[in-house]
Amino acid sequence: MNLDLVEIPALSEFHTSQLRRTVAIAVDESKYSEYAVKWAINNYLSPGDVVVLLNVRPVDTTSSTKTESLGRHLKSMEDVSLQISQELILHFIRLLANCKVAAKGISIAGRPKQSLVAQVNEMLPSVLILGSRGTFTLSRSLLGSVSDHCAAHSKVPVVIVKPTIEELEAFGIVDHGSVNRGDALKLANRVGLL
Repeated sequence: MNLDLVEIPALSEFHTSQLRRTVAIAVDESKYSEYAVKWAINNYLSPGDVVVLLNVRPVDTTSSTKTESLGRHLKSMEDVSLQISQELILHFIRLLANCKVAAKGISIAGRPKQSLVAQVNEMLPSVLILGSRGTFTLSRSLLGSVSDHCAAHSKVPVVIVKPTIEELEAFGIVDHGSVNRGDALKLANRVGLL
C-alpha cells in the first residue's frame, strides 16, 4: 500500500496551546462528505479542536512491467489526481476556517478502506468521522463499504454520519431507499456485468 502523504497546513491562525482534540474526517468529492463535514461543524466540533481531513486518491494497481510511455502517462495521471485531492482538501479547509475551526489535510495514495484505516491507526485521532453513502444492501454485501471497514478495523471510535431523506433532498441527493443509477452501474462494472 502506497501512503504517499502530502500535508496542506492551515493552522497558522491558531495557537497550538489552544488545540485539545484531533478529529479526523474522511472526505471525497461526494455530497455525503460535504454533509459529514457540515454535520461535524454543527454537532461535534468544539473550540480548540483540530481537524485532519483525509482524502484517499486512487493509485495504479497494474503490474510493474509498464512500458516507458505508459509509465509517463500514469505518472501524469497520478499528478493530476494529487492536484485534485489537494484542491478538494483546500475546499474543506476553507469551509472549516470560515467556522473558526483549525484544519489541515492529508492526501493519501492508495485504496480507500485500507489506506484510511492505516492512516487513522498511525495518527490515532480522538475520532474518525465519515459520511455514509447509504449504499444498496447488495452493493455493501458484495463490495463492502468503506465506513463498515473503518468501523471494524480502526483503533479509534468511528462516527458514521448518515443523512435523513429530508437532508439528502436538501443537498440535492434524492434517495428513496433504493440504489441510484450511478451506483447500480458502478456495481455492475465491478462485478463484471458490464
